[in-house]
Amino acid sequence: MCIPTECRYLSQATQLLVTVDVAGEICTTDPRRSRALGHDTSGLTGSPLADLVVEGQRAHLARLLERTHHAPAVWDRVTFMRADGRPEPLLCCFQRVRDGDTPHEAILVAGLALESLRRRLRAEAAAALGHLAFACHSPAHRLMQGLEAVLAECPASQAARRCRDDLDHLLEALSQASDWPKADGRPVDAVGVVEAALEVLDGDALFAPLATDLRPETPAAWTAVHPAALAYVTLHLAANARDATAETASPRLRITVTAEARRVVLEFQDNGRGIRPQDCDRAFAPCVAGQAEGGGAGVGLASCRQLLAHFGGNVHLHGHAGRGTTVVVTLPAAEAPA
Repeated sequence: MCIPTECRYLSQATQLLVTVDVAGEICTTDPRRSRALGHDTSGLTGSPLADLVVEGQRAHLARLLERTHHAPAVWDRVTFMRADGRPEPLLCCFQRVRDGDTPHEAILVAGLALESLRRRLRAEAAAALGHLAFACHSPAHRLMQGLEAVLAECPASQAARRCRDDLDHLLEALSQASDWPKADGRPVDAVGVVEAALEVLDGDALFAPLATDLRPETPAAWTAVHPAALAYVTLHLAANARDATAETASPRLRITVTAEARRVVLEFQDNGRGIRPQDCDRAFAPCVAGQAEGGGAGVGLASCRQLLAHFGGNVHLHGHAGRGTTVVVTLPAAEAPA
């Protein structure tokens, strides 16, 4: 039996979230949502849920409510009617619940917009692909540097040469995997992709000390980029923030997302050791040493800049030594899907 405050689907139920009694009448609505399907939720209590469903599916709704009494949860597609008269197909989860304030059982109905679910799944898949490229990229380059050192000391080492050849093949495969195609015509919600990328890091113990705060100024920021490429850039910048804040008492990363007329802007601001203004452009050079000065090292920022340029975007650094760093990513804006 589900407890409403613990149901995993509630945060995704953007269109409908109500409880109904055994007769199918609406008992409660979610106080955090003032409107459901365009209807004022304050006027829905006491009315039959069937009144919100298109006429041809009311018998189907009755069967779903009946099935809920014999199963932990029932999923099915139901077409509701919006307040403006437009049909709205929702993927609905019906679950028996017991509110702590009442001994009576009710049925929790969580309606998830199908298109929103598709975008969410696409963002999660993109985050997984971006994380794979991110996880392999830097270790492969470190191995390359190690093999170069071995061959410099022992040029005749056949084992080192075979490892070098194998690593060349791996790097070639990675470069092909990272050759993200141009946008396929479908706009990407930058907010959703960044959120999915950050959720990938939630299970990574290396990122546990870093408090990450995503603050979008709009619910969605549409852009014309490959979603896995955006996830890859997000993960790289989060890793840079983690490293820069390693010696900070309360390490944090704040990500703001702004949608403008022609561009989408993402700002990654950490409270780490910072970087001197004169070193900001130099940080994008591949394999910059810089560790003695508190700078970065490797290929992450360079690959991010090249990748963003592929999609018509860019990235800049703003920093002050000892006072954190802000990385500004700009992406071309796109029209929201119809």
